[in-house]
Amino acid sequence: MIGLFWLIGLGWLEANAVIDRDNPSLRHFTLSYYIDPNKMHTIETIQKVEFKQTTPNMFTFGFVNADTWFKLTIANQSDTNQLIFQLVEPFFQRIYFYSQKEGKWRKQHSGLFYYHLENNPNYLTPIFGFEIASGGVESIYLHLAPDTGGLSFGRFLLATQSSFNANVIFGEYLFYFVFFGTMLLVIVFYLFLSIKFYESIYLYYSLYAFFCLSILVSIRVSYTIWVWRGGITNSPLVFHFF
Repeated sequence: MIGLFWLIGLGWLEANAVIDRDNPSLRHFTLSYYIDPNKMHTIETIQKVEFKQTTPNMFTFGFVNADTWFKLTIANQSDTNQLIFQLVEPFFQRIYFYSQKEGKWRKQHSGLFYYHLENNPNYLTPIFGFEIASGGVESIYLHLAPDTGGLSFGRFLLATQSSFNANVIFGEYLFYFVFFGTMLLVIVFYLFLSIKFYESIYLYYSLYAFFCLSILVSIRVSYTIWVWRGGITNSPLVFHFF
């Protein structure tokens, strides 16, 4: 029993990131990384390599003509086993994510190569879901495998599934709530002035604001329908507002 607690404690000490109730979303943590100039390693062989270098989750390596492996050991103190790992940079050619499931390595992929191959816009946003049992400590690996050399930079985010969903919804719709709410206030304000002072110019201002709001709403609705039909990418970097 003492040995079991010792092993658990040792795993927690080795963790680079800790997810818990008070911190369900991490925007600042440290990862280990390894540059593979020969592009020879696989998930089986990379586990035998010692990761001697570390980097913040916001990394900048400059021009890299090699494979880059990241390793992150996570201690999950939250109430859920559903976690999300995101790379906030959609312009890598091949991205592979490895996590443990039932004692075996589970591989997920993303990147521009797979976007062009399958014409799937989801590959433009490298977001990977995985599981770590509540109270558990496990390592994940992320593999950047470019065809040719290029600039290597980006930012990683780690969160529980529920926290990630809440942040996405808030970030996606906050702009619209503020903008449309402001426009409605402008319309009501000018209507009030037109009634109070019997000035038609305020009515024209109100109608103009209503016309602009109607146009923006129609554009947003049309864009949403187009996305659902697969007509355009839903990448957060493309047409973010409309």
